[in-house]
Amino acid sequence: MNRTSKLLLGVAVIGVLAGAAYLSNMGGTPVDEANQGGKAGQQDIAEMAAVGHRAPSFELQTFDGKTVKLADLQGKPVVLNFWASWCGPCRNEMPDLEEMHKKYGDQVHFYGVNLTSQDNLENAKKFMGEMGVTFPSLMDSDEKTAQNYRTFSIPMTYAVDQNGIISEIHKGQINKVVMDGMLQRLVAGAKQ
Repeated sequence: MNRTSKLLLGVAVIGVLAGAAYLSNMGGTPVDEANQGGKAGQQDIAEMAAVGHRAPSFELQTFDGKTVKLADLQGKPVVLNFWASWCGPCRNEMPDLEEMHKKYGDQVHFYGVNLTSQDNLENAKKFMGEMGVTFPSLMDSDEKTAQNYRTFSIPMTYAVDQNGIISEIHKGQINKVVMDGMLQRLVAGAKQ
């Protein structure tokens, strides 16, 4: 391989890597890494969320103080949507999430997971009221759950089957067509 070919190959590799980095951050609002304290990078990857793996357990409180544990939700599929009131894409997708909650809410547990350490509970409650959201939201005040779910940008939506296994992850704003397909697959899997 001559010098020109090596140079062109190097430029191509850099271009591919830059493109991959750009695409991996498309569609979401970055989560403030300063609030994560670098802990997510130190965790064992096996403990973090991935399709086909057990969803990381959590115990979080709803805005009205009710405790919700993932383990208590098994037997019925779960949708987790990580969001914050200051996130534009979160605001854009919320009406579609609410519509899907109304359509599938009797077959699937729906929960928002608010990044409370980066938000304000008052703003989060106001946001949910303004958006007309009826499904409950959980407060992730230390962002441990967001870290365990590898939520490094928001919004992010996770589909967890009735056995606690992550079946799908959607990074960035989700629309009702994509969400409807995800929920159809999730519900169909629960009936098998």
